[in-house]
Amino acid sequence: MKAVITAAGSGIRSGLDGKFRKEMLPIYDMRERRIVLRPILDCIITRIVRLGINDIAVITDPQDDSTNNYLKRNFPSVSILSQERKLGFGNAVLMARDFIGNDEFILNAGDGILLDEQIMQSSLSGKRSEIILYLMKVDHPERYGVAEIYKKGRKNHVLSVVEKPKVPKSNLALCAVYKLNGKIFDYLKMDHSNNVELTPSINALIKEAEIEGVVVPRNHWQSVGRAEDYIKVLRATLAYSKKLID
Repeated sequence: MKAVITAAGSGIRSGLDGKFRKEMLPIYDMRERRIVLRPILDCIITRIVRLGINDIAVITDPQDDSTNNYLKRNFPSVSILSQERKLGFGNAVLMARDFIGNDEFILNAGDGILLDEQIMQSSLSGKRSEIILYLMKVDHPERYGVAEIYKKGRKNHVLSVVEKPKVPKSNLALCAVYKLNGKIFDYLKMDHSNNVELTPSINALIKEAEIEGVVVPRNHWQSVGRAEDYIKVLRATLAYSKKLID
């Protein structure tokens, strides 16, 4: 299995105004029984490596010297791929098409992290679905990509996903971490809009593959995508790191 992390956004909603990228905002993490501050991108890569995945690509802006130099210095084995034009999250993912080929892969947006590594570890082990969406219950689903599911036994089957629906069919929002396969690129490359979303391509996959939804506790998904959330993320990651030590 491989992994792709998108880190080419400008970070305007994070209040950074392009000075440096939101993926480089520090959060708290535990390293060798010590609580440290590290860029969220660093923490995502470290968790993926601990899952046993070493074939990792990060999609960056080729003009973003700060992030690119940090990766080269601290993670020399990570492949750096470029998104030349800002055409949306789905387009950034498409930049990894040659890197992934037909393999299964973990996709993680570079501004969010799933704190509990055991959730992903358990969902990736055994006979699980080829495609997994990680979901969380939210109070205002109309602000998110939303999944409609039906439950069969212990498994949640995803029926559809809609980006910021006016009338949500559930309160289950998408965390920006997924297990996908190379088929997703067949649909992404057909989208020629100026803002390529991932959800339409996931919907197309639903017609030909079983997609499983794994519901995670809301506080276990932390994202620095908005300025007003950053202080909450710092508090949550510090509390979680302390819990691991205790």
